[in-house]
Amino acid sequence: LAWLNREKPSPDMVWQRFENALLKNRPIAASAALDLLDGPNRKQAEFWQRLRNNPPLLAEKQSWPATDTRAARFFADAMVRLADRDLTSAMTVWQKSQPKFEWEDAARQRVEKKIGMELLADKDRRAFAQLEKVTLPDEEVRAGKLRAALVTPDWRQLERALSGLTEAERQEPRAQYWQGRMLEETERRQQAEAV
Repeated sequence: LAWLNREKPSPDMVWQRFENALLKNRPIAASAALDLLDGPNRKQAEFWQRLRNNPPLLAEKQSWPATDTRAARFFADAMVRLADRDLTSAMTVWQKSQPKFEWEDAARQRVEKKIGMELLADKDRRAFAQLEKVTLPDEEVRAGKLRAALVTPDWRQLERALSGLTEAERQEPRAQYWQGRMLEETERRQQAEAV
């Protein structure tokens, strides 16, 4: 909290500190920043803090105090936490509320990934389609898409998952095995033999 010893921070700086503390699970620092906000800013921050502490409140909420990109980041954080507790409720809230916010791609992708990975953990057939919504997949998502395609098994999905792997990932024995298997199952035996 050394930043407080300098000149009085601007509301934007306080919001930044509040957001960083809240999203990094530092409740004391978040509360200290909250104390520096007043009026509508304070009410908004208190709302997001309550929501973070109790994500199921998302399911009860019909309107939001703000829908800008900052609010979307708070909403995404609460969505990820809700998906940990109640995936069905999280999916319903996400479908209903997502269009109401101004999204930065990273926040939206974080929620899409979380829902997809939770569906995969439940071996739900919707996992692949959900993970396809992640436009910049990391290694975890790429591997998840591969596993999700095998849940069905859907050879076309598997082909898409394999094509999304990096070159290094495609060279791994497991990926080569599934590449060959997919080619055999889709009656491309000559290509399968080359793998």
